[in-house]
Amino acid sequence: DKNIQGPANGTLKDIHAYAKENTENLNSSHSQQILNNQPKTWQESLYKFYFQANRLYKQIIYYSWRYAELHSYKLFLFIMVLVSLVKVCAFNVSLIILTILGLTLFRLRTIIRLLALIISGIYILTSMCYQLEIVKQEIIEKNIFVKNCSQNNRNITFGLNSNMIPNDTAKWFGFELRSHIDQFVRIYILLTVILTFDAIVRYRQRYRRLTLSVHFNVHLIENRFPILFQPYALKKLLDHTYEYEYDIDSYQQADRSVIDFLKYLMNFLFYRFCLEICHIITVIVISIHLDVIAVFYAIWLGLFLISSRRFIKRIWFIYIFFQIVLFSLQYMSAVGAPPFLCFEYSWTNVNIQGWSQLKRWLYLPHYIDSPEATHLFTDFFQFLFSCQQWHVFGYETNEKYHVYTDAGGSNREIIYDYNIYKNNPT
Repeated sequence: DKNIQGPANGTLKDIHAYAKENTENLNSSHSQQILNNQPKTWQESLYKFYFQANRLYKQIIYYSWRYAELHSYKLFLFIMVLVSLVKVCAFNVSLIILTILGLTLFRLRTIIRLLALIISGIYILTSMCYQLEIVKQEIIEKNIFVKNCSQNNRNITFGLNSNMIPNDTAKWFGFELRSHIDQFVRIYILLTVILTFDAIVRYRQRYRRLTLSVHFNVHLIENRFPILFQPYALKKLLDHTYEYEYDIDSYQQADRSVIDFLKYLMNFLFYRFCLEICHIITVIVISIHLDVIAVFYAIWLGLFLISSRRFIKRIWFIYIFFQIVLFSLQYMSAVGAPPFLCFEYSWTNVNIQGWSQLKRWLYLPHYIDSPEATHLFTDFFQFLFSCQQWHVFGYETNEKYHVYTDAGGSNREIIYDYNIYKNNPT
């Protein structure tokens, strides 16, 4: 702010127009003449086609970077879950914890990125060291991580189905010998690549804001709201306090044309319909799970459908906490207890007819027939959209976000708005 001297060279609307077209002549008479006049020769037709294609290309690049800026962090969280579900092991519990923290504590995303990079690097390095010949001779062949529970504890009894407790703790933790190490660590390399892509997007957008700030002699910052078409905001110093200026197309402008409506919908889709999207995702989760987890989600869905939005807003943090606990317990159940504890599940040797199906329905851990971890894919998206709705409730209840809520429109139930019935001409 100290380096900004003199008046600004344009308004925030001018900055958005310039950034989208990457030219100062987008509204010039020459540009309008090219677009509006009918070409008379093939050279003019070719030039007009080039002019329109170039404008379209710049807009696609502009909005693609902004879209990546909004969603690259969510892609990173999804890849962490993908890594954890492709290889279910105790080591990846750390990634599940980071995913939960990343969805609920958005302000810690910088620390979460750093921790995920450190964890993936440690796993790649440790997995490669585990393949060395010296490790094979000194650790694997001497069975340091192997413990035979049936010999150490004679009180453990095993059923007819040979529900033997696995004896390799290293494999339970996530390390094992492989003939092709690249197939073993490629999914963690993918996580590193996504982290790199996320960093590139952030630094590129920061550099773009800096160049626009210098060009227009303003202090330009990222729009703190998830707006696709107006990605910038102005930060002004007035009377030793900072004020922020936003240029957001409101719901009143959505009626001007179909294009304006689609822009509004892309800007405020989750603000207006995130609760309904959460209900749809819940139905999908129930249809995929078809177990005791589905029963819990069905109870929550029934409660939401019979409740008002104001009541849902009050209990939503309880729903978020429920998903945190459930998401963690499901993955821990898929991982199972560590083999070195020689812990035998009490339901291992139950011989009731239909018990194997009931065990899977109850999502109980088992050494041989472990629960399906792939169900957590849908749980992740349910958790993601629920956290987005949590942010929407925060926008609605906090007065400092009135710029966003005023532009998006009120989500209040119209049944409480008596003016609609009083002034309705129909």
